[in-house]
Amino acid sequence: MIIDSHIPNKDFCSALEYLLTRLLRSSSLPECKGFWCDGVSAHLPDKYYQPSHVSFSKQLIFKAFSGKTGQEEYELILNLSSQAVLTYTRQAEMSEHLPDANAENTFDIDVDKRRMWLAI
Repeated sequence: MIIDSHIPNKDFCSALEYLLTRLLRSSSLPECKGFWCDGVSAHLPDKYYQPSHVSFSKQLIFKAFSGKTGQEEYELILNLSSQAVLTYTRQAEMSEHLPDANAENTFDIDVDKRRMWLAI
């Protein structure tokens, strides 16, 4: 999941992209009708992806390209469970912590602020 610099790798970002598309398509929010995700990237300086920072913040922050065109920039905040933090600090595969697209209370979006939250 993590390369030497501790930045989440392409496979994890792709898994997030596909999960977000499924979550957006199944959203009951009218303003999300037709939304999808066209990519996720780690865009903050490396220090925000260091295990010591993630252990303290219990979050990973990404940029998600979403909306009806798939090109609007959203801040994606992953709120990490204790187990996900442990997995991250051990530099192990994080995809196992991604929720099922049908799981309740794991995803939220604020379209006006262009911000998404995902609990893993």
